[in-house]
Amino acid sequence: MNKTLLNNTKSITPVPQIYALSHSPIPFYFSQNSRDFFVREIPLYPFSQKGEHLILEVRKKGLSTQEMLKILSSHLGCKDFGYAGLKDKSATTIQYISIHKKYARSLAALLPNLEQIGIKILSQTYHDNKIKLGHLKGNSFFIRLKKVHPSSALILETAAQKILENGLPNYFGYQRFGKFQNNHLEAIEILQKKRVCRNKTLKNFLFSSLQSYLFNMYLAKRIKLNHILTSFQKSELSTALKLEGFNQLNDAKLLKELKNQNHFFKILPGDVMEHYPRGKLFCTQDLKTDSERFLNKSICPSAPLFGSKLFSAQNLVLEMENEILHTHCPLNIPAPGARRYAWIYPENLKTRYIQENAHFELEFFLPKGSYATIFIQELAHRDILLD
Repeated sequence: MNKTLLNNTKSITPVPQIYALSHSPIPFYFSQNSRDFFVREIPLYPFSQKGEHLILEVRKKGLSTQEMLKILSSHLGCKDFGYAGLKDKSATTIQYISIHKKYARSLAALLPNLEQIGIKILSQTYHDNKIKLGHLKGNSFFIRLKKVHPSSALILETAAQKILENGLPNYFGYQRFGKFQNNHLEAIEILQKKRVCRNKTLKNFLFSSLQSYLFNMYLAKRIKLNHILTSFQKSELSTALKLEGFNQLNDAKLLKELKNQNHFFKILPGDVMEHYPRGKLFCTQDLKTDSERFLNKSICPSAPLFGSKLFSAQNLVLEMENEILHTHCPLNIPAPGARRYAWIYPENLKTRYIQENAHFELEFFLPKGSYATIFIQELAHRDILLD
């Protein structure tokens, strides 16, 4: 069991997460286990109920997705599974997988024994295509926080409502960086030829972790910048920005325009925007118009996953991105580049405080690729810490 206590200062994250909210840290107890952490996958599209692929809605406990598939493979003789995403081991999770319909009879004989090993088939249908990685809308979560004082519950409720209204930074969670939080460092050693990795799958995963690390570094820099732009008066901004190393932002007209943007996350000249919750990329040309569209949740700024053929930012933003890359990883990353939302919006938020148990319960939806632990860290204003 992974037990998590949010009441000390030891950090496990490879990049200090700079939070958007400004309340004081909240102590509470979070245990990521099958009783207090539920995840339900939301498909990208309805299944057709016909076709060659058997679609299984699977609930699992105490198993990673890969462990579950290995068990099913050993019993069914099937090696070709389709799935949209990997689900956590330390949770109760519901997700969809696909197998060829020829395995339906073998599966029926296996069903009575699956529950004993933490797997239950909740429903079955058919579809024309195999489920592919990334083919999901997002995930719904239920999380129970414990040892929550009544005064803390009020702060949590207020903070949760702010996140629902305004969104939150889309950091990669600590899960992305490995048990010792050093996957990105191993990737850099491979690039520097100080380490040899002959396993192509592992090597690609390490490079992906390095991309995630650099993404978090850049996003933390932008959140820091937003706090400065939000907190200081116009007459103080230039000095404050220079002290924090934002020397590129020295145009008084631009600073005034940024101050006038109503969203906490300020859109900069050259930002790559993306239609939300999915859509095409484009570089902003009109800060006023695009900041209003961002406020209305129709578009969001993106941040880079550095690699080849990356959709390039422009002007000031390109300078900031290059500064992060050249400072922390001056070597080329042999992986495709991509853009990822820098900011996301939870949906369907419900909260409940059970005072007699000191429990604070949350239900919410996040778009695919986002981390519930980042939501919890933003609420707590602390890193999540593993014992």
